[in-house]
Amino acid sequence: MSNFRNLPKVDELLRDERFVPFQDGLAKIKTPKFVRAELECLRTEMSQGKHANATRADLSEIIIASVCRKLAELQADRLRKVVNATGIVMHTNLGRSVLCERAANKLTEVATGYSNLEYSTITGARRPRLSYVEQLLADITGAEAALVVNNNAAAVFLTLNTICNNRPVVVSRGEMVEIGDSFRIGEIIAASGCSVVEVGATNRTIANDYSKAITQETAAILKIHTSNYRIVGYSGETSTSELSAVTQQADIPLIEDMGSGILIDLAKLGFPYERTPMDAIADGADIVTFSGDKCLGGPQAGLIVGKKTYIDRLRRNQLMRCLRIDKLCLAALEATLEAYINNENTPTSALFGTDPERTHEKATVLHNMLTQAEIGTFEFAVQPHNAQFGGGAMPLENIPSYAVYATSSRFSASKIELALRSFSTPIIATIQDDNVILDVLTVNESDFLHIVLAFLSMVKD
Repeated sequence: MSNFRNLPKVDELLRDERFVPFQDGLAKIKTPKFVRAELECLRTEMSQGKHANATRADLSEIIIASVCRKLAELQADRLRKVVNATGIVMHTNLGRSVLCERAANKLTEVATGYSNLEYSTITGARRPRLSYVEQLLADITGAEAALVVNNNAAAVFLTLNTICNNRPVVVSRGEMVEIGDSFRIGEIIAASGCSVVEVGATNRTIANDYSKAITQETAAILKIHTSNYRIVGYSGETSTSELSAVTQQADIPLIEDMGSGILIDLAKLGFPYERTPMDAIADGADIVTFSGDKCLGGPQAGLIVGKKTYIDRLRRNQLMRCLRIDKLCLAALEATLEAYINNENTPTSALFGTDPERTHEKATVLHNMLTQAEIGTFEFAVQPHNAQFGGGAMPLENIPSYAVYATSSRFSASKIELALRSFSTPIIATIQDDNVILDVLTVNESDFLHIVLAFLSMVKD
């Protein structure tokens, strides 16, 4: 029979120095709970005849090791910095776009003190929090008015709920996309209170398809950017200007969801031209929605621009209270848009236009640091690599880049990748043909040391 007297006390276990790194945040609360749960589990196992010969030190070690594993898993979920070595500029899972310095400074200024969020220093009275950023958006895009909500899905939802509620919306069958995390545009439309009328074929929709589907009940035509996929081969879509002619004749609005809206001319950087919100407004769209945290390079936000008569209706919808942005998002968005007005590069736009030779230089610096560290069993090589836009934008286009390829005679690629993302500052890399790939386009040179230390930690273990 097991000797329950060998079970350590809770206070005794909590004094173990291995719990010191976990005395912060949620882990501090969970540590005693996890310890008690592990003690109860051991007590149950001992009553079943297990651990009969275990000493007090043995039982303590079982409990502490298990609790530390649970706490480490818990801590891994905290929002923290990672090194993005994937080469995906707007990596959805890694926070999408990096804010510019102007936006970061504005965030700190607003977050660490009071602000005029809803206060006019001119009149001393309350003012709308979005008045300045709305003017920025309207002037940049050429729209009559603008509005901001907390993400682009919310922008689409609010628009449809306000303009088209309980009425059918005409959409091309080829544009009924699924966006991140299994959200489908059709379900968002339905949740907003509208019904969908799909027209055309999956690969081709013409203006007459829309015209034939319009009835007296039709609320609007919705044109949707296909985000992270493209139909190639025999295909075709109806342009915004063609759709504008259809909606004007039917006296209904044209709504265009651009997904990852971009405010710069990518053709100047050597990529195919991508339509902008300015194009959509000029082509006759009545309402245009797009994201703030993708190609635009700002914080998460849903940006709505278009005709004042419609924007005013959106602003009066009671859902605006649920979907409005907070002061931190507002501060970062204002600063990002001001950067565009001043022709300043955001980190995102700067990466789009990075000279491959500059990326090669960065990769060479990292390669030299890794080889000079003499990390046993590892071999490193600089190779060309195709980086990607990410964030549902330009899925067929690559950004010419360079990467450091890592292999080891001791560790498999999967074990190296796991060790890198398990490091104190996680290094997120990719695997291809048994190589671990570190694309330096999305890595700051100040983070190269983290990568070197992560590889060194593998050979020390």
